[in-house]
Amino acid sequence: MLENSSWWVPLLGTLMTVLSTVVTYALTRFVSWIIAKTQATEAEQEVLQALLEGMARAQNEIVREAKTASADGKLTKVEIIKAEDLAINHAEMVLKGPAKEVFTTWSEARMSSIIKQLLAKFKGGKSSVSS
Repeated sequence: MLENSSWWVPLLGTLMTVLSTVVTYALTRFVSWIIAKTQATEAEQEVLQALLEGMARAQNEIVREAKTASADGKLTKVEIIKAEDLAINHAEMVLKGPAKEVFTTWSEARMSSIIKQLLAKFKGGKSSVSS
């Protein structure tokens, strides 16, 4: 009986991949809705989309592992800063043309604020910061 009790362990990797995909899709849909509501210009929409892609990348590369490693499942301030920096740097690398011009006019504080607002709305206001 004990031999069959860990049948689910090999499925964890697949489950994490599926969960990450669902979260990314939901976040994409949410940002699309936000963009439509704010009547952002096409260039601003591209910047928001690039930030969203960067947030998804940060989720895959930093956030998931950091939350798993944390005893309380929350990110430290340093981990949050790393994740935000990754999202912003991703946007900076992929943007071109008018969107790149808009991006360069936005301060890092503004982009950080946008990321925090999107995450807060997506999570329903839950905080993930620990001291």
